[in-house]
This record gives sequence, structure tokens and C-alpha cells, in this order.
Amino acid sequence: IDISKSALEEAQRRIDKKKLTNRISLSLGDLYKPETFADSVKDVDAFNAIMVMHEFLRDGEDSVVKIFKSMKQEFKGKYFFLGEFDCLEDNEYQQMRYPDRIHYLFYQHMIHPLTNQGLTTKEGWLNIFRKADIQVIEMNDKLSFRLVQFILKF
Repeated sequence: IDISKSALEEAQRRIDKKKLTNRISLSLGDLYKPETFADSVKDVDAFNAIMVMHEFLRDGEDSVVKIFKSMKQEFKGKYFFLGEFDCLEDNEYQQMRYPDRIHYLFYQHMIHPLTNQGLTTKEGWLNIFRKADIQVIEMNDKLSFRLVQFILKF
């Protein structure tokens, strides 16, 4: 699902080239308005988004809560596999060896602020899910690059 028609056209070219058309389908839609893509995904059991939803934090936490509430209303009973970065706190940086912390510092304090994207902690995501009344089925925070996988049920 993407709001950009040209991005979907490029993705479709790549899917066709790899002969994956029987496994991947694309839909034009706006995550802020799940009704714009609901018909195209009515038969799916689950959604997957890795390192996507944090970008909507640029509009504030309440905006992301609203997206999840809308998705829950539109896709009641379906699952959402969500992977997001768990921001480090200052004391965690201080406990890391200098070379090891540079990549995280750059990612968290340079790339995202300069590109007007948001980030939050694992606890921040759990708070968003609570506010949106989204059920957390499982959480795995033992993945590399501080990626946290949440299995949610709408």
C-alpha cells in the first residue's frame, strides 16, 4: 500500500521482473484513510510494516493513534506484524563503547530529525497501542539493530 502512484508503478516493475505477481499485490491508498485501500485487502488475514509507521510520528503521537483506531475499525479481527526501532535513552548510549554507538546516534539524532520523521521507544509504541485500544499478542525485542517486532490484533 502506498500513496504514490509512481512508487507503486516502480514496485510493480520489480515484482514482474522477479516473477512474484502471484505472491505480491500492490494497492494505491493512504494509511491515514484505511477506507481508501480496504476493498483491495478485504481477503488478507494480516498486514506487515517494517520501519514504516514511525514516519507518521512526524505528525505527532495522536496522529498515529488515530491511524491505528481507523485500521482497527476497518480491519476488525485482522493481524498487524509491525517492526520498529527502539530508541536508545542517553544512559544507554553512555554504556556503549564509543564506536558501537555512532551508528545509532546518527540514525536516531541525525537522519530522522533532518528528514522530519519521528521515532519512539518500545514503551512509546506500547503506549500508542494502549491509546488506540489495539491488542498486543506478542512482542520480540531480541532482534538485531534494536528492531522490535509487535504482533497486534485489530
